[in-house]
Amino acid sequence: MKSFAQWLHEIGLESYTDAFAENEVDFSVAGLLTEQDLRDLGLSLGARRKFLFAAAALAEAAKGELGTTPPSEALVVGADGILTSCAG
Repeated sequence: MKSFAQWLHEIGLESYTDAFAENEVDFSVAGLLTEQDLRDLGLSLGARRKFLFAAAALAEAAKGELGTTPPSEALVVGADGILTSCAG
């Protein structure tokens, strides 16, 4: 799976990579961020909308993956912020 920084690049928000890294934001908390959180991180209105839309799409995709994942496997976010599948 791709890194959080790679994902930010894919959605056109690579200029905010340092802000997310400095605040320890990765895949494990991306879906929990509010518009105010993103504003506090310095994202413009357009960037906040892009992030929220992409995070919602990512959550839907993960939900789909979890729905088809055998019970012996799980998706986990490592300390490096990378979402991976591992046997349980």
